[in-house]
Amino acid sequence: MKKLITALALAATLPTVYAQTQLQDTQAFKLFQETEKKYTYNCFGAGKDESCAAMVKGYRDAMAAPDASDQLRHDMQSFLLHAIAIRGAKLRESGKLEEALQVLEGGYGEMLQHFDGGKHFHAVIENQKLQQETGMVLLQLGRTEEADNVIRQARGAVDRLWNNRKSLTSKGAQEMLQKGMLAGESFETDLGKLYRDNFKQARGNKQVIPKLTKADLAPRVVDTYRRAEQWLLRKDEAGIAGMMDVDSGIRYAEIKFEIGDALLEQKKNKEATEEFLQAAAAACNLVNKGDAAGAKGRDQINADLSRSTCDRASLGWSLASGEFQKNFDKAFDTWYQAELKRMTAAPDPTLRPLYERMRKR
Repeated sequence: MKKLITALALAATLPTVYAQTQLQDTQAFKLFQETEKKYTYNCFGAGKDESCAAMVKGYRDAMAAPDASDQLRHDMQSFLLHAIAIRGAKLRESGKLEEALQVLEGGYGEMLQHFDGGKHFHAVIENQKLQQETGMVLLQLGRTEEADNVIRQARGAVDRLWNNRKSLTSKGAQEMLQKGMLAGESFETDLGKLYRDNFKQARGNKQVIPKLTKADLAPRVVDTYRRAEQWLLRKDEAGIAGMMDVDSGIRYAEIKFEIGDALLEQKKNKEATEEFLQAAAAACNLVNKGDAAGAKGRDQINADLSRSTCDRASLGWSLASGEFQKNFDKAFDTWYQAELKRMTAAPDPTLRPLYERMRKR
């Protein structure tokens, strides 16, 4: 796993830094490469804060090297800000919210500086993770208005990119669009999980994310997962997938289940029924395909990954549609009549009080 994470991180540098072969003998490039090899796993994989901090410092040292060109510093900026985003995420996930905010706010400011009023629009597309983590930690600190503004700005950037997609004809613009589509789904999925987890804990309107009650969280869960669904479908239609993405059918089923689950909690059973039905159709189809005779390895893997969603979505549908209650009532009545008949024929003295109550029912 350690080698895999390191290899993936190094592979991500190929389209930019590695392509500039004339830079490979510079001190700046060597510092950059050493930083990648030394800290990638311990930061991205193991989540060690000291490694993430060292990684950020390593990038800064490379960018400050005397022989670092403007182009090289520009290319390294995205790696620096991504490392800051990952460091902030690890701190947030460990409950160190104030520390996380300090790290993320600094990176957010650097992103805006690089953005330079729109001259480098790619900065707000490539750094969706940084914006996502900044918004999430602000939510958890109870600074809802600031969080909503960060989230709105991040969403607006990828939406604007998508809305102008027909005019994006150059290779660079097309690559930015692909990054935006991948980032859009990831942003909404991670944000949706935060809303969902807190929504499920917020029983009786208990405030889990400060200032957001269960009633506040419910529409956020649905709206965020609907945006995730929208980005997933756009990616799928364009044939775009991330390096570690699972089958789009699995993701679709998971997203539809989460929407259905939130709607059911709000007692919107009719809408929930439709969402659960679509989730079950997608997930159970993958299960059936993988379990069929002659199924290939990938189909079998997809089936295993989909079983839980298939079962949960099917149960969700039966609850939302009322079928579960109908079947339960029918099974209970059958049991009740059988017990009543048995007890009437040969009543057990110890069960006589129960028998008398049942007979009067």
